[in-house]
Amino acid sequence: MNIKALITALVIGSSSVAMAKPAVTVSAEASVHIGARTRGPVVRDHRYQEPVYRQPVRGNAYQPEAFYTPRNTQVSSNLSLYTGSFPMTQVGGWDRNWLALSEPTRIDSGRLFFNVGQSTGSFRTIKLQNVAGSSQITTVAIEFNQGVGGSNGVTQVVKMNSTLRGQQSLTIDLDGNARNINRIIVYGSTANGSAFSLQAR
Repeated sequence: MNIKALITALVIGSSSVAMAKPAVTVSAEASVHIGARTRGPVVRDHRYQEPVYRQPVRGNAYQPEAFYTPRNTQVSSNLSLYTGSFPMTQVGGWDRNWLALSEPTRIDSGRLFFNVGQSTGSFRTIKLQNVAGSSQITTVAIEFNQGVGGSNGVTQVVKMNSTLRGQQSLTIDLDGNARNINRIIVYGSTANGSAFSLQAR
């Protein structure tokens, strides 16, 4: 076979191979077209990471890493005392009748004392509003001001045995008409990274 015939055979052979293969084109959107079928590219985004859970709870459940740490209590071995401000600002979303009696706070050592005082005014209802995480509320005691010189009066004790989660709240109607409150004692415990606030109207 001469060189001319050999070149002719190679050109014809490569043309038939090229005709047998499907056309491959790449568009501006980076989709790959193979013949008549279209398949988008597989893109893996490695920036996302699964949430890290660091604080085990009893049983098999887990809760996220602490995200709320109120620092407005004084803690002793058998009680905690609220030392934050009494904002007395309107709260409650669509229901603006509620006043904040406390900043977000927590229960430590089994009970939390709020020294409300007569100067805050008189109220008919109080509310424990969850802010973050969860709080176990067993009992709430409301000590009223009564008598000459604001001496301590009767105490209303309410058994709750409830857990606040999400946007949940516990509401307590006070005995009698509008009452001046001397102090409120909330019994229970607050989980790590959790908080609730005290409101009234």
